[in-house]
Parts: sequence; structure tokens; C-alpha cells
Amino acid sequence: MAGATPGLSAAALLDAAQRRWLAATDERDIAGVRGLIRQALLAAAPPTRFALSPEEASAAWTRLILLLLQEGSAARQVEAEEFLAARGFRFRLAPGCLAHIVGERDRVSGPQHLCATAEPACIGIAPDALPLPVLAGLQRAFAQHSPFWDAHRYDDPATGYFSYALELEPARAREEDLIMIAIKHIRTRVASRFFSLRC
Repeated sequence: MAGATPGLSAAALLDAAQRRWLAATDERDIAGVRGLIRQALLAAAPPTRFALSPEEASAAWTRLILLLLQEGSAARQVEAEEFLAARGFRFRLAPGCLAHIVGERDRVSGPQHLCATAEPACIGIAPDALPLPVLAGLQRAFAQHSPFWDAHRYDDPATGYFSYALELEPARAREEDLIMIAIKHIRTRVASRFFSLRC
């Protein structure tokens, strides 16, 4: 990665990246977000004095990797896969699931391996994947007239793009909400079938 901006802390660079992300309107803005996150990670690397907490560093790497995958080019895909592999991941979604620009590389289906020697990729279907009470709760939460839609205002042109990211194993214990209960249930089922999958 290129050198960091002198004098700015990693935290300040991440704040700038977040502001630009919230105001982004085109790919040039997103490229700027990627650049700021790269600079932040460089600024936080030893022996610099601008260290990030493990949670901040993890969130920064997650955002950078996702943006690289969404950019869609073969070079960005390869770079993202190198970062994922360095962090211990062996599987990823097919490029077409995340990339905003679909190219020849994306004419594949199924989860993609990050290791040349890995076994063939596979995908599974699990009937009754969620307990009925959890499924019913999710159906209520996302029903047509639920408060979720008014609170998020997706139909308002002033609402920018946003998404949620949840730590599967948060550093601090908290009361689990319905979404986390569903995620953990699915995660357990997947791990029981795909033993080598990192969960």
C-alpha cells in the first residue's frame, strides 16, 4: 500500500473515510474511501504511534476488503483475496454476489476458494433453516407496515447508502437481538456441515 498522509492519525483518517463514505455519489468517491482506509491502516502499522484498537483495525480491514470486492475488477478481486487469505479465510462469495461491475471473471457460481489446493467449492440448501419462532419474528420485523421501514426511510432520496455490520463474537457481552439469534443459529448449522469453513 502507498504511504500514509503525514501528521494524520489512523483514527482521523478513518473518520475522514467514514464522512466520505456517507457522502459518496460515484465510484471516484468510493475510490477515495479505499485510499483513506489504506492510509489509516498504514498509519496504524508498527512502529507508528497511531495505533488502532483490534476492533477498529478489524472494522477497517473488513470495510477495505468489501470495497475491493465490490469494485469488481480482476486486480481488486485478487487483492481482496490476498487480504482475506492473510486473515485466515478460505472461502468467499462468488464475485457476482458483491461486485458492482460484472466481468468475465464473474461467470462462475458458488462460493470461491482462496487456496489453489482447496477441495471443490460446494453450496448447500437447508430446509427449515430457522426455528419457526425466529422466522416468525423476522417476518414481523420486516413486514410491509413494520416500523423498520419508516425508521430507515429507504424511499427518501436524502437517505444515503448504508448497511449493517455485526461482530459475530463481540468483545463485550450484550443482550442478543433477533437478528443475532438467527445469525448464530445459521452459523451453527453451517459449521456442522462444512467443518473446514471458518465461522
